[in-house]
Amino acid sequence: MFTQFAALLTGGSLLAVVIIAITSTSASGRQFWLSNLAPGALGAAAAVAIVTTGGSLYLSEVLHYRPCRLCWIQRGFAYPLAIVLPIALLTGRKVLHPIALPMAILGALVSTYHVALEHFPTLEGSATCDPSNPCSLIWVRHFGFITIPVMALASFLLHITLALTGFRVGSEPTTRVGSSQTIRKERS
Repeated sequence: MFTQFAALLTGGSLLAVVIIAITSTSASGRQFWLSNLAPGALGAAAAVAIVTTGGSLYLSEVLHYRPCRLCWIQRGFAYPLAIVLPIALLTGRKVLHPIALPMAILGALVSTYHVALEHFPTLEGSATCDPSNPCSLIWVRHFGFITIPVMALASFLLHITLALTGFRVGSEPTTRVGSSQTIRKERS
């Protein structure tokens, strides 16, 4: 039951990422997302990080799915987001939330490799994964493609999308006034 709910969240996340990516190809689409999604992007990213961490812990500690080596690496990128992003949200320390983008990108790269191993187990080498707990082992599969690494990938892709949308607002360090005068914007 839990994994089915997580699969639905994953599907929704992937759909949101695709919709935002496609509609952002036009200037009006970008402006729509910047004005409507950006104000809540940090809060949404914090919520995604907390749900991702909670779900990951539930899978291993309650359902007793043993994480493989790549799962642990992905957790290494995901778990700090569940600390950094809520702190950034609660304290207003915007200097903290740009940490999310590089962590999400690196996590997405590991997740992508992990998904590839599920589809092509021959890529798995003894140096990468433990033979007694292979990274190619598929614990759950919903809707024909949503596995635990796909869930992690969806979370990282949603973090990347939220970061790119939310961090653009106010990212311009200066505002032009007239032709030669520049005023610095306040940064939190």
